[in-house]
Amino acid sequence: AVWREGGLFRGLLRGYWSGMATYGPFSAIYFNIYEHWKKYCAQFTGSMETLHTGHFVAGGTIAGTVAAVATSPIDLIKTRIQVDNSYSGMASTAARIFREEGLRVFSKGIGARVVWVAPGCAITIAAFEDCKKLLMKASGPVEPVEARAVQQMVV
Repeated sequence: AVWREGGLFRGLLRGYWSGMATYGPFSAIYFNIYEHWKKYCAQFTGSMETLHTGHFVAGGTIAGTVAAVATSPIDLIKTRIQVDNSYSGMASTAARIFREEGLRVFSKGIGARVVWVAPGCAITIAAFEDCKKLLMKASGPVEPVEARAVQQMVV
């Protein structure tokens, strides 16, 4: 139905760029906060290697919450473009929403977005970190790439 009504660009890829404008900043905010959280926790545990699942879950929840709140207005614009054919373009959609519904609409739904996004971030990053630890433990010690490059240059 989407393909028949709009084809590739007006149907299937509708809202692609607004999606990129949402998820790019979301990822940047999320990973920045998450990595700072790990460094903060490592000060108390002694090292990054001693962090455990609880640290990862808490960090994922915090980072996901902040990123979801920060990108919620962009997500609203993206969603309108994707589901309503009367909207097109981010700037014109934002202006129209503001003109017709006011500034407060950009904060509507933040709570629901956080409830949806934060647990997913927590579970995903904890699973990733725990799997990474298991794989690193199974593969044994790994020499850093920089050390191998220096050795090759010396030899």
